[in-house]
Amino acid sequence: MPRNQSQIYTFTPYVTSVALKLMHKISKRPCAKPFIDFFPDLDLSNLPNIEPISISMIIQRLKTYDYIILKEWQDDMKRIPQNCVNLFGPKDITTILANQLYSV
Repeated sequence: MPRNQSQIYTFTPYVTSVALKLMHKISKRPCAKPFIDFFPDLDLSNLPNIEPISISMIIQRLKTYDYIILKEWQDDMKRIPQNCVNLFGPKDITTILANQLYSV
């Protein structure tokens, strides 16, 4: 019986365990240190394009089975460099480090 799209991209317990292993591997990388926790000292009230996300928040969402489909996890991972571009600009070292998270 062929799988439909929702079955292919659903977060199963196995997929969640693989994602958690990957996130722990990412969190150990030197470039990940600034992104373990979101920048707590920033005032986000005047920054409407910033949705707080961090590696520790993503790991917590994985542990609590908060992701239903793969795209939700991918969107959270993409939000880290997007936030850096919005906060610091595309050429800032923080943005460059955030983009290195994907070169696992």
